[in-house]
Amino acid sequence: MAFNPGNILTILKASSAVTGIIGTTPRVYPLVLPSAPTLPAVTYNQVGRAINRVANLQSERWQIDCWATTFGASYSLANAVEEALRSYTGKISGVRIEDVRFINRVSTYESASGYYRHMLEFRTVTI
Repeated sequence: MAFNPGNILTILKASSAVTGIIGTTPRVYPLVLPSAPTLPAVTYNQVGRAINRVANLQSERWQIDCWATTFGASYSLANAVEEALRSYTGKISGVRIEDVRFINRVSTYESASGYYRHMLEFRTVTI
């Protein structure tokens, strides 16, 4: 079964470090931030997918963006998100998540919005 994007929200909501920064009703959005967002917040999007039919495995790459009005706040949120997702294993909504592997991290500044962003990339493997 494929990794469900809602699994990202489930994993992040289970992390007290993440919810301590973005709230217990976390500000986690697919693809883009809403207009005039409350920050810090997280966006996510799928950036790749592969299927191994023989082993019945699906591998997907996800970009998780951690947004804030300061570099330090974005960095802290990225640390919390990375810790929550890195090496996660478990079953959510009938999907067995075999592995969530951290791949890369990039810091950026969006001059148009004035927001700082830490882009995290992960690979998920589901059975």
